Amino acid sequence: METAQNYTQNEKNGSLSAFFKATYGSAEALTLAAEHELASKALEIGVEFKSEYLCRHTSKGRQLSYSDKSHKGKSIIFCDEKYAGSIEYHFLTFRTLKHGGHTATFNGFKFLLEQFEKHKQGKDLALIEIPFLEKHRANQANLRTLEIAREQKSHFERKACLNQATQLFESLPSASNQNEYLARKKISLQNVPLDIREGRDSFGSYFAYELFDAEGDFAGLQKIYSNSKIFTKGMKKTGASCTIGNIH
Repeated sequence: METAQNYTQNEKNGSLSAFFKATYGSAEALTLAAEHELASKALEIGVEFKSEYLCRHTSKGRQLSYSDKSHKGKSIIFCDEKYAGSIEYHFLTFRTLKHGGHTATFNGFKFLLEQFEKHKQGKDLALIEIPFLEKHRANQANLRTLEIAREQKSHFERKACLNQATQLFESLPSASNQNEYLARKKISLQNVPLDIREGRDSFGSYFAYELFDAEGDFAGLQKIYSNSKIFTKGMKKTGASCTIGNIH
């Protein structure tokens, strides 16, 4: 990687993008060069910032750098990838709900401008050593490989759970009005246009019905006992529902 000392006189007098390309070369290197500022921002939300936190998981179109839900007020770091012309940089948001809530931000482009001004004034720049950057990228690749493996395992486990739920539902008989829960709620199955089955397991007698996601794919079963309700293992509950009757 070139440093600011390798510039021609023309480059020194000119382009911010040329400075970025020669000095940092990537948004990742630029962000990691701001290690001390990142550490300071992270401490504001009670987190010790580590380079391996940077952009580990994808979340709603952003990179989720860190998430701690071990306490009631979670701490979280989001990393957005942004562009200013040909310059790619990171905008990090540090947020916590502890102690009334607090948000701090790091703007990679602003940091680059500060370094560019230092360069023009002949001052020392915040740089990152190539071996450290290569090690960081190797760690990121390993983390991504492990994440993909976990996602694949989760997918297959969920698929197996759905198959089990389907087989269970198909094996159950249709529910009767003698069900304790339905009787207590004064619900007659004759007035419910929904395929409801009943069964019994170690928790007691229950009735069950199918739930589907927004795309209409089977999501799992809800089992209702006399005093409790549970969903079948592996079910994604968010967005799951059942349709009673016909939609016109």
